[in-house]
Amino acid sequence: MRLLASILIAPTLAAAALAAASLPSGTVATEGQPDGAGGSGRALNLNLFGNCPGPMAFLVSGARPDSTIAFLWSFGTGSATIQGGRCAGTVLGLDANARFGGAALADANGDAFWPVTGVPPSACGRAFVQALEIAGCVTSNVVRL
Repeated sequence: MRLLASILIAPTLAAAALAAASLPSGTVATEGQPDGAGGSGRALNLNLFGNCPGPMAFLVSGARPDSTIAFLWSFGTGSATIQGGRCAGTVLGLDANARFGGAALADANGDAFWPVTGVPPSACGRAFVQALEIAGCVTSNVVRL
């Protein structure tokens, strides 16, 4: 099942983000970094807007200006490690079933907005979302739908 089925992004942006992060993949790490660490000492802030089910929006702040932000989702939290690509070794706050949902470009202020239509009832209260800045491999907090 594709949780975040209707995403409003440019196909080339999504392909670039997916290739850079090598998602989906992941094995559970024995030692993980806390949410937001990404090894850089800075963190992204992810906020959720809207009501589940239905249209929702995700807003990331604290990203590098003009950087690509990947939005990942899973039905569980954990400490999956990205296995390949630019962000290999980055520990997520999601479990090893984390999947790529979509991508957005951060603006000059480091804010990225990702609108999603049609979040299904089966995801409400069960699915988790996390953002990943590809340029610095920086992760956000994890939010529950």
